[in-house]
Amino acid sequence: SEDAKEAVKWYMQAAKQGELAAFVNLATCYQKGTGVPMNIGLAATWYKRATELGNPRALNELGLLYKAGTGVKKNLGEAFRCFRKAAEAGSPDAMFHLARCFETGEGTDKDVKMATNWYRRAAGAAEIFPYYNHVEPEYSK
Repeated sequence: SEDAKEAVKWYMQAAKQGELAAFVNLATCYQKGTGVPMNIGLAATWYKRATELGNPRALNELGLLYKAGTGVKKNLGEAFRCFRKAAEAGSPDAMFHLARCFETGEGTDKDVKMATNWYRRAAGAAEIFPYYNHVEPEYSK
């Protein structure tokens, strides 16, 4: 839509001035193809810029891209690191994904105790953030 294209234009302007929210918004637009052609590689680039400023949502999304190997080279260790940083910053989504890493041993050693701990923390955070659900987005290559 024209509104989405206009939004991307303003996000670009804000990103040029170093606005963190603009980095995340641009990444999301490229990831979903909103206002721009879908480009997961560019989405990853914008998420990376936002992660440099410690944005938990960007860290979680980048972790998902690394886990799937979409837009970036698959790297379970890097996915785990992203999830951990985002979880420690309070992201309920990342807490869930971190727990899954510990449960499955993806990117780290299997650790049922740590998995249980992070699942509990995710559930507690979900009570604070009731919109949260445990649906893992599917990323196509």
